[in-house]
Amino acid sequence: MAIKKQELKEWAREKMVGVENCLFPSFSPDLSELDEEGIRWDVRQSIRHGFFSTLCAAETGLTFEEAKRFVEIVRDAAGDEILVSVTLLFDSFEQNREMLRHAEEVGCHSVLFGYPANWYPKSEEEIYRVTREMCDSTNLAIVLYPTPHYNFQRLHNSGFPLDALTRMADMENVVAIKVGEPGLIADCARRFGDKILMSCPVERFLPLMVLGFGQQWIGAGCYEVFQSPEKPYLVDYFRMLRDGQIDDAMEIYWMLTPARVIFEQQFMPTSMLGTYNWTQQKYYQWCVGGNGGLTRQPSMKIHQHEMEATKMAFRMIGIEPREPDEEFYVGRVNYAKTKRTIQEETKVDASSVTFSDLDDNEIALSSFRGQVLVLFGGDRGAAEETKKWGQALLQQGQAREGVMCVEAAFGGPLPRFVPKGMVKKKLSEQATTPPLIDWDGNGARVLGLTDGNTPHVFVIDKEGSLVFKLAGNYSEESLNRVMDHVDELR
Repeated sequence: MAIKKQELKEWAREKMVGVENCLFPSFSPDLSELDEEGIRWDVRQSIRHGFFSTLCAAETGLTFEEAKRFVEIVRDAAGDEILVSVTLLFDSFEQNREMLRHAEEVGCHSVLFGYPANWYPKSEEEIYRVTREMCDSTNLAIVLYPTPHYNFQRLHNSGFPLDALTRMADMENVVAIKVGEPGLIADCARRFGDKILMSCPVERFLPLMVLGFGQQWIGAGCYEVFQSPEKPYLVDYFRMLRDGQIDDAMEIYWMLTPARVIFEQQFMPTSMLGTYNWTQQKYYQWCVGGNGGLTRQPSMKIHQHEMEATKMAFRMIGIEPREPDEEFYVGRVNYAKTKRTIQEETKVDASSVTFSDLDDNEIALSSFRGQVLVLFGGDRGAAEETKKWGQALLQQGQAREGVMCVEAAFGGPLPRFVPKGMVKKKLSEQATTPPLIDWDGNGARVLGLTDGNTPHVFVIDKEGSLVFKLAGNYSEESLNRVMDHVDELR
């Protein structure tokens, strides 16, 4: 960033306007290396959300060299469309200095300034001196971050010596401060609010901060929890507050209440632990189109009831969250690659398939006339290949003149917390052909199978006179039960 050090404060007043999100690293499915495509995907998503800047959360399970590469990837993907910042919270001052140098070299605009967790300063003067040395070593803009996690309460009850902060605000490249505690916000604003930008990252405080303290940027945080790229609620209401459209802004503020309540219930219990639930925050982002994926151990966990609560919150503010959850665990990009690989490996041509009836007589697909019922499935353990066969049979059957295929996929019982009636209604509404759905329990029981994970595909004609099997070991008695079940549900 080719800006003179003495011009950085003015630059910040002009450019640091709007919402800054956090960007977390994505990994390969085995977490052994960075997933560059996934990281780039999240940068593009940050741009689509309308954020003016994204903060590389580099303290999230990375080696130091990986952290540098992570920042480099984000900055390259950002181009001229979004600013890039970096957290400076590494294990030593040597690493902090190296990241300062690297971030400046690759073109980042600022750092969120922190201190190593094992540093134990004895005085306010020591904190100021070390901070001064670090700031003097770079031309990057500095955002002060007086979090209580440094254990500086022993030097001042606010959590950070206020006289030291006041002196830091005079440094040429210190342009802003990120503060979350109301009393500290007020005291900082009183002491040096005319010198650097004040930012409270807590969304709930935005109306007060904008109207009372003139806050012009909020960050950094996982603000995707309040919006999607298609519905940028937070970006819009923050802009409206700053533009004086208070009634419109507050209408959105109150509309976001369900998401705010759920988010704060999930986030606040972890906020004073010294780290954050990166997994949970990546889940928020994934729900509205982000890459998702887990970070490395040690990390906090996210449980299904928390995921369901999050999805409910999104629905209550008019955003339909992404599905299925299994995609989140490996990341959107990795999941798509795996799915494409499986589809290629299981690609089948059913046009010349020969089936066997119960007497093991071979009958080709061309024998079918009239309405044909194609059933396939096999609970959660069913082979992907079998599902592919079932879908191919449907396509081939529907392509034949005079043949109408009806798909029926049998699976195991849904989890207790899933509303079965709503799912069944949704599937029925969206189905291209009428689906035969069994939510009464184990689909294998209906089919007469002893192993619910046995993949199965079989075809029955309208009259039930021709029965063909492709997989699974069905007795005549079992198939008769299936036909009775089909007649009941038609």
